[in-house]
Amino acid sequence: MGWYDAARNLLHALCPPRVKDMSTGIATRAHRSVAATIVGFATLLLGIGYTILGTDFIYSGVHAAQTLPVDDATQGWAPLLAFVSGIVALIGVLFVAPGVLGIAAGAGVLFRKPWGRVLTLLVAAVAILWGVAFIALSDHGSTLIALGVAQILYGVAAVVVMVRRSGESRKPIRE
Repeated sequence: MGWYDAARNLLHALCPPRVKDMSTGIATRAHRSVAATIVGFATLLLGIGYTILGTDFIYSGVHAAQTLPVDDATQGWAPLLAFVSGIVALIGVLFVAPGVLGIAAGAGVLFRKPWGRVLTLLVAAVAILWGVAFIALSDHGSTLIALGVAQILYGVAAVVVMVRRSGESRKPIRE
């Protein structure tokens, strides 16, 4: 057996083709919405982005706290700088949590799992909240406003698509 046959057998084992009860016996796939697929990929990318950003914040906060000088080089600012470093690390955790959920949600939507739809709705709500926070905290700079608007647009689009396409992820009723 060649590598092609092994890959095909593995693919069929992981994702067996659905066969409708037809007289010709031709294998057909269930209808897959393009909008749900786009939301799945967008959720996956958003999750990856949140995870990378969060880990960068965590690393920066922990590294800053560990490299604070113990002598009086900070002129009494060491406790405040340690507190700010802890807040930076906490913000990183607040990005990593929805990031991991976003990765799982994106995969779930792409594989049409019911839990993927639910997680995507949760990630969309968090994205809307982060988008509002980005806009509220911006200093009228275009970067934070653009990121905030993009997250809000993703959140609204994901909610609309997941609510309208809720039947795609349900398991078919067996007769």
